[in-house]
Amino acid sequence: AAGTGPDKEAAALGSRAGLQAQRQRVNPSAQSHPSRPAAADLSDEQIWALFRTPVWLRESQVEQQFLATARCGSLESGGLALATYSFGQGEQTVLLVHGWGGRAAQLRDFVPPLLARGYRVLLLDAPGHGRSPGIRPSMFQIAQTLADVGRHAGPFAGAIAHSMGAASTAMAIGRGLPVRRAAFIAPMCRLADALTRFVSRLGLCPE
Repeated sequence: AAGTGPDKEAAALGSRAGLQAQRQRVNPSAQSHPSRPAAADLSDEQIWALFRTPVWLRESQVEQQFLATARCGSLESGGLALATYSFGQGEQTVLLVHGWGGRAAQLRDFVPPLLARGYRVLLLDAPGHGRSPGIRPSMFQIAQTLADVGRHAGPFAGAIAHSMGAASTAMAIGRGLPVRRAAFIAPMCRLADALTRFVSRLGLCPE
């Protein structure tokens, strides 16, 4: 429909930094998600773009120290050079996938026990998350990203995925992601539930 394309959205909200400023304007006390902001100031287009854009937060010192020990690289997917982080030299690889609004370093506690068992561990920042470029990704785009990861770095002995990352991983497996076993932590099963929570935080009627 006219007026809802990506160019118009980009003009409305701009970069990830612009979106962060938009969130702070709507609710200055919000750190990760808006809580009952003045949504009347936003257009339908801006609300939809806000829903589709993960919040970006600065890396903690612990996260920076963790990523400094990784073999950092990049992987091309959908025209974006996505940040990847590899640990260990094992013959079998385990893929770790963060959730919506997350980043690779949040899964750092899984790395030492996997390395101790002889695995190589691969993590990535999904599009629009962490150090990877992108403004308004979707779980469908992330699923395609994971399928691309599988073609470049697979097969995988296992995958550990959280929240929407679990949903994207399941979709990617259906698209050919070569993984022997997968463990999902608090997987997102219904997108409608996430949308309902979002509009509730904005103080809008779910209908």
